[in-house]
Amino acid sequence: MKPALKILLLAEVVICFGPAFLILVMGFVVIPVAFQSLVNGDTAGVYLLAMLLGGCFGMAALISLMIKILEPDSRTLSPRKILLFMSFGILALLGFLIMAGEGGVSWQLGIASLPLVASIHLIYMGRGYVFTKNC
Repeated sequence: MKPALKILLLAEVVICFGPAFLILVMGFVVIPVAFQSLVNGDTAGVYLLAMLLGGCFGMAALISLMIKILEPDSRTLSPRKILLFMSFGILALLGFLIMAGEGGVSWQLGIASLPLVASIHLIYMGRGYVFTKNC
């Protein structure tokens, strides 16, 4: 891959996943609140913890897939793990979209839809590795 295309791909990832990453980092701040709601018997904490865990798995898949696309000879996660972790991340994003969409159309819908589109693009670019027969 040409250096200019690598820079464009990195810019796409930073633009599309940057806000989602910041929201994920802010989610770590409310982990004690989620555990407190679990102790009180409220199920809202389960959703938050599941979305945080899915987001972490999704970010791990994103990093592994980006490394594999940019440097094809490098060692990363297996194709099956990348697909599994990316699906966890997409489910976490869909959960965020559902929660953000309950209050009507807002800026969160745009922020959460960018990583979905970029994920599809990255899977397409890494399809030679992700969809290999010897998973």
